Amino acid sequence: MNTESINDYIKEHYSEKRRIHTEGVRITAADMAERFGADPDKAETASLFHDMFRGTPVEDLNRMID
Repeated sequence: MNTESINDYIKEHYSEKRRIHTEGVRITAADMAERFGADPDKAETASLFHDMFRGTPVEDLNRMID
């Protein structure tokens, strides 16, 4: 999967601290997927989304759901 648009979102919306954290999670997820026989690309993509809306106000999240 092309993760370019996800990475663009991360660069625009995440703090430096969160970008560093998310990069570490991405590397760990891909390594663990390889170790346990899962798809590293899917694990990497999922890991990039894991903090995507952290810090977003609940009202905004509810509006997105509606």
